[in-house]
Amino acid sequence: VLSNVLDPDWGFPSFENNAWNTMSLPTSRRMTGDTFNIKLCILEKENEFIVLGEIPGVPKEKIELEMENRELRIKARREQHPVHSEEGVTVLRAECNTGYSSRTVVLPLGVDLDIKPKTSFENGLLCLRFTKHAPERGITKKLTIT
Repeated sequence: VLSNVLDPDWGFPSFENNAWNTMSLPTSRRMTGDTFNIKLCILEKENEFIVLGEIPGVPKEKIELEMENRELRIKARREQHPVHSEEGVTVLRAECNTGYSSRTVVLPLGVDLDIKPKTSFENGLLCLRFTKHAPERGITKKLTIT
């Protein structure tokens, strides 16, 4: 189970005690031009894996999701607010990044790839719920020595 095991001395996540450290779920980011980051969390429940992505300021029509095997790719395009184009506007400070962002993550073993995930996007938070497949039961076979 994915959990933040807190170090009692510091209150920070103790990754030594966490089975889902950063090495077990590789991710990549590909960003071009003036871009922004898609931040992800991967959570586990008894019957599902949940991927949460923070993508503020992007309408859902500008978000693309792709799956290849256990590799989930999230792409998003944030465009400049229309007020930037109004006549007479002078930008005094610009911290709101625009552009393209892409994030790829390998989902944990146990994700049922045959069942489409439930998706939602509300207030800049993308939520993908992947069903876990039933654990494989061991089949006992007798072997003969030849």
